[in-house]
Amino acid sequence: MNKEFLVSVKSPGEYDFINGRVRVLETQLFDQEQLKRFSKLTYEEFLKELEGSPYRQSIKSTDPSDVLAGITRHYNEMLSELEKYTSKGFINVFARSKEIFLKIKKLAYADEGKVDEESLPLYKFLTSDNGDYPVILRECFEDLIKNKEHPFIISTIVDTYHILFLNEFANNSKSSFIRYYYKKYAENYVDVLLNRAYGLAQKGAISKEDFNAILHKITYKFASLVVNLKEIKNVDDFVELAKERKQLYGAKDDEGDFLEIYVTKELLAVIDEGKFIIEGIEPVFVYMERLRFEVDTLTHVLYSNFNKKISHST
Repeated sequence: MNKEFLVSVKSPGEYDFINGRVRVLETQLFDQEQLKRFSKLTYEEFLKELEGSPYRQSIKSTDPSDVLAGITRHYNEMLSELEKYTSKGFINVFARSKEIFLKIKKLAYADEGKVDEESLPLYKFLTSDNGDYPVILRECFEDLIKNKEHPFIISTIVDTYHILFLNEFANNSKSSFIRYYYKKYAENYVDVLLNRAYGLAQKGAISKEDFNAILHKITYKFASLVVNLKEIKNVDDFVELAKERKQLYGAKDDEGDFLEIYVTKELLAVIDEGKFIIEGIEPVFVYMERLRFEVDTLTHVLYSNFNKKISHST
């Protein structure tokens, strides 16, 4: 296995030092109440919060593009910090792998002569099996190639294989907590994928047949992970099940992103359970996921607040 994807796990006691370091890093994270409050702040107020946090060292100016770059830079710096103490493959798989799948999506539309030097080894593996990468990456690439004429399904393919990839490596991690987390991750994000597709169908961007094609692919790929998929045979089944779940979530009709909010709460609840594990690789994993949720939230707030700033000035 390529060392970039090698998830090597030591015995629990060997992580004592890094877990002590992780406890320190966790104190620098925003708590959930702070993150919720950020969505109500003006752009200037939001920047002030970042200036009083570790992000200030990575942000070069108040320009939105620099703020976004700074947030991303801080995230990558924290991951590099963790690389000093644990395997790079562990960090790459569970914190950076989405970038790999987005790169595969780009390579599916690329000509070999136009592939950059850094991506060429991966491209050769995807097209000729020449290389030592996880097989699931090539499976994703081949599925993308088959569906290049159906752009409505491309994003679903990328997300589907990424979720399967995370579950595959979670099983290799020897951690029951990480396995449990990604099983919950799969169960929840399958709902998100189907809701996104249904939203496109409602807007007329895709047809019922397109939705059913996406449903078929998801049902086939996740049959062993997500039990309740067996209840959904077509778009009408999905509509009925979505209504029941919306009532379960306590969501209102005008909450278009209610499901993603619910999913975030569900996964953060699992992460909170993991905070009680004090030995092994789990504390590192819990910190990485908390950091990822934080960065995702800050990025969302940045776009939202800056758009408000623009609308108020026009």
